[in-house]
Amino acid sequence: MIILDSSIVRSFSLHSANADLLRAIRLGTGQAVSVPWMALEELVGQQAIKYRDKHERARQAISALDDITPWGAPDLLDPLDLDRIRDHWRAKWGELFSVVETTEGALREAAFREANHLPPCKVVKDFKTGMRDAAIWLSAVEYARDHPDETVYFVSANTNDFGSGAPYPSPMDKDVRALEGRFKHLTSMDEVAAEFSQPVETDIAWVTEALEKHSSGVISGTSEEGAFHLRASPVQCTVPTNTPGEYMAVPVYRFETLKVRFAGLDSAKAYRINDTLWVTASARWHLGGAGIIYAPDGFSVRGGCSWTVGVLFKGDESRWAMSVLRADTPVPLPVDDLERLNLATVPRTQYEGYAMSAYADPTLRWDLARYGLRPGDPLYSRVVGMAEGREPAGPSESVN
Repeated sequence: MIILDSSIVRSFSLHSANADLLRAIRLGTGQAVSVPWMALEELVGQQAIKYRDKHERARQAISALDDITPWGAPDLLDPLDLDRIRDHWRAKWGELFSVVETTEGALREAAFREANHLPPCKVVKDFKTGMRDAAIWLSAVEYARDHPDETVYFVSANTNDFGSGAPYPSPMDKDVRALEGRFKHLTSMDEVAAEFSQPVETDIAWVTEALEKHSSGVISGTSEEGAFHLRASPVQCTVPTNTPGEYMAVPVYRFETLKVRFAGLDSAKAYRINDTLWVTASARWHLGGAGIIYAPDGFSVRGGCSWTVGVLFKGDESRWAMSVLRADTPVPLPVDDLERLNLATVPRTQYEGYAMSAYADPTLRWDLARYGLRPGDPLYSRVVGMAEGREPAGPSESVN
């Protein structure tokens, strides 16, 4: 088990090479990656405080503008919702690591140590401090005691309070006395990399070739033949208008990927973990597909977007498998790139048929859930209306 202190987590972002290294270690070795509950709440609290301060500054700015605006300034600021911010960051960090419980016993002992100036607690300018640090330390120690078959790697850059390993001051030395050999103290992500991986040169040309060759596999639900890739939220796409040669960027709902084209490698890093080559990479793909525009009535269009994705894969072509680590929000494609996808050559799909046919058979509506359409959805209502003859069918020429 790798247990990270908040000082380490603060040193990198979820999109960084260090975060990708932890993902590779987790998949390549089976090592769990976690943080103590106290460390997570410290990280979450820091984000909530930043948001609260920025929100207050924005509120004051809007209030000042309102004071000098004769007709009043619009209040565009959402109410302060710190619980939502906290939940957001718990979920985001939860994508990378699990949580080791900070028990009531650990919290009580941490409070006792702060009250009595016992390491890792201390006094700074006549103020007792360090209860959170002690709770983080004791969470890692308790986990190691409760899991005698595991080695715990405690990772913290806070060498001022935790030191850099044995010998520890009392009572920290007693905390780990029975854990010798199973409790390893690391102080940086470089030490984590050295512990779990071996240096290897990254062959950028080979990574680029491999990603281009296996482009279709990066899109969940997409195959060489084209398959459904439905999304709950709209995708910003470039789509043709009714005027030849004119395009616009619009939100497209239930985007169905029909074509995938590798567009470039942004970065890559190779690691050798347990004699297996692992590669993390950030790359761009151009997606062409079909979806629905909800204005004015809901009709089908074809368009494209650019998607930057972080991936992890083994360097073994015979057993190719790719994991998507993260994905940025898709952005509309430049017109030239959209035209290179040549979507007009792709036959109309069954999904487009549902959105654009006359729907003469009322039984079709019972199969709509398969395509993400459910009662209460505007498009669902329109499709059922067409099936029952209550609404005119959409024009088939709206496909571009």
